[in-house]
Amino acid sequence: MTKAERMAAIEQLKLTLNEQHVSEDDDEYKVEPQPGLTDQQIDNLAQKLLKYAGGFEFYGLGEVTFDGVGQSGFQEY
Repeated sequence: MTKAERMAAIEQLKLTLNEQHVSEDDDEYKVEPQPGLTDQQIDNLAQKLLKYAGGFEFYGLGEVTFDGVGQSGFQEY
């Protein structure tokens, strides 16, 4: 993933923070980000997660892969 692709993905995520969402039960909510991970936490997560699965099929949304942006059902994010 290039730096431009990473920045575009981050900007898309930031845009969702200003949006009002509605659940299936008509409850309104906003997306609230959690604090970012440390480099060590990222490395540990990547080692455990990527050895387990390189992605998954999320029925209703499509395939989600962890090997690149633009290859999942979440391209807009």
